[in-house]
Amino acid sequence: MKMQRQAWAAFHRLLQEASAYSTDVDALNSAADFQRFKLQAAADARDEIIGTIKSGVTSMRYMPDSLDPRSRVGPITVETQDRRKLDRLRMYLDLYLVELVGVGDALSQLVNATFDLKLPTSRPSSATLASRSRPSIGSRRLTSP
Repeated sequence: MKMQRQAWAAFHRLLQEASAYSTDVDALNSAADFQRFKLQAAADARDEIIGTIKSGVTSMRYMPDSLDPRSRVGPITVETQDRRKLDRLRMYLDLYLVELVGVGDALSQLVNATFDLKLPTSRPSSATLASRSRPSIGSRRLTSP
């Protein structure tokens, strides 16, 4: 939870700095909303994964025949897996990984909108953003937190 609060605080500081640089407020707000969505979707998927693991994916049960008093061996336990919980765990793990990749894409779009780089919003790469943002930042300095 502490890490999540720190991530949200850093995101809000980034938005404060971005609003000082950006001239296109609509593009910045749209990119910020997309970034918030991706961060929240990743956090929700992570919470579902943790909840599923905590509730247990496997369980132990006694073999019915082994509980019979005439049984030679005595009680035998068998571990079983809950298929629904396993499927749920796999689904949310996939979703979590997809959303984590989306966080990087959303951050690229946020940087694109902040510095008015005019790159296509379909998929600005971080290398392109880095090369285009250096001249646009120029003499402007970001304030330290």
